Amino acid sequence: MVFLLALSLVSFQSVERLRDVKAVYVDSLGTSEEAQLIREKLINALLETKKLQITERREDADAILSGKASMGKVEGGTLYRYDVGYSATVALRLVSPSKRVIWTINTESKGRGSASTTVSERAIKELLKAIEKDLKAKD
Repeated sequence: MVFLLALSLVSFQSVERLRDVKAVYVDSLGTSEEAQLIREKLINALLETKKLQITERREDADAILSGKASMGKVEGGTLYRYDVGYSATVALRLVSPSKRVIWTINTESKGRGSASTTVSERAIKELLKAIEKDLKAKD
């Protein structure tokens, strides 16, 4: 029992920095179809990087990516052209098992193309940049 507690404490302390995160669980970002779509695109973007493992169970993760996501229609135009597009917004945070927020981002995308893909890929790109920066800043 003491050995299990010691192992638990070691893993608990080992993910207090971005550089220590190896496995991530992506939590629900809301109940709407759009939020679920963005969650899936975040998972796919993370998998494509091959830098972090994605877990299907919270308890297997070093950190949890959580927050909110939404999408909406954007309409507008000029005298000669009228456009309809979509906007997507995500507010994300990466939280350690000790409930310490170790990274955050708020980003949005408006206009043509896939707004959900754009915000997902942008968020993951920024997360990887932050991890890389933390690795270079090792004590």
